[in-house]
Amino acid sequence: MVSPSSFSGTQGTTGRLVGWISARSTLVLLLFGVFSLALVYPLWRMQPGATASQEPGGWLFEAGRLAEQRFASSAHRMIFIVEARDGDLLRAAPLRELLENTRALRQDPELGPRLLRFPSSRTGGQVHGFTSLADAVDGQLRLGAVPGLAAAGDAQVQGVVGQILAAVTPADLGLSIETRQDPGSGRWRSPALTLQVLADNDQLGGGAQSTSLGTSSTHKERFARQVLSRLRGEQRHLQVWGLAIDVNLTSMEQGRAAGPFIGAAILVVILLVGLLLRSYWAVAAVGLALGALMLWIQGLSNLVGLKQDQILATIVPIAMISFGVDFSFHAIGRYRESFRPGLPPAAAFHVGLTGAMAALLLAVSTDSVAFLSNLSASIESLRQFGVAAAL
Repeated sequence: MVSPSSFSGTQGTTGRLVGWISARSTLVLLLFGVFSLALVYPLWRMQPGATASQEPGGWLFEAGRLAEQRFASSAHRMIFIVEARDGDLLRAAPLRELLENTRALRQDPELGPRLLRFPSSRTGGQVHGFTSLADAVDGQLRLGAVPGLAAAGDAQVQGVVGQILAAVTPADLGLSIETRQDPGSGRWRSPALTLQVLADNDQLGGGAQSTSLGTSSTHKERFARQVLSRLRGEQRHLQVWGLAIDVNLTSMEQGRAAGPFIGAAILVVILLVGLLLRSYWAVAAVGLALGALMLWIQGLSNLVGLKQDQILATIVPIAMISFGVDFSFHAIGRYRESFRPGLPPAAAFHVGLTGAMAALLLAVSTDSVAFLSNLSASIESLRQFGVAAAL
């Protein structure tokens, strides 16, 4: 027999809510499944094409953005760092490879025409996209008896480098601050240099020069990656790195790369549930619920139009996994406490969940309010975090 005292905690609003769920459990599970499946569409077909900005608002930042838009340059600037593998860039082999790669970039049928052409203040000629130390050394060698870098040796390159650095400083050539001249031999050494490539901003869609997170188009960043690929070539003697040329693309890729790690976190949590609760059914229920939770987070985020964001892709799922597992321990624990010989499982569910429901609903409401308080932030990324976590 079940004593009336067993149901003493089942009255009130939470008791009626749990009773309604228990009486219509099939309908509740069906609605849960249908809603979860419906969110597959926004998950796959409504993925954001823009990234959320991490810059604060205010008149100062707004003025800066307006200035960039209204006084947009005709040149889109990309900065690359060229580093010698053996630590010395001022030799024939690395400069020859740099010259070959820059020529390949200029001659590329898709990239070359988009590089900016402008007059040189030093030579009076026309510059195609950029000037580099390799161009200068090759030009000086051709004025002498050597037909360019292709046939030059280290001694001949060092002679030309010495002539060039007698007229200008290493900083004028973009050479590293570690550039030094050996006092005894007079030989110059430099581990790296910076290469500034200018593209025609109008051909790339116009607009401001921006390297911050938060854009609706990644066309310029994709172009910069193609330029980087050309400058790298085979990288036999060189290594080439882009300097903040693809921050938004990288943010999107890092967000996608977080997926396997989040999956691993879910797996560890499920193993922990199995170890502590020692129940296959608990493991199955928690695993299914956490999987649906990940679907709900991304599906609802896409549905309401949230942008791609590193915080949204990593921190929100991990936080929700911790909350979800915590709630599951409370709910399953109260059910087990209520279950005893002679009490039907449905009654144990009613008693146990009613006892935990008030605390869980309070936690949900207070957590949601706390997350939504981020809507007052002036940073778009933080506002998105608040909305996604509350959802």
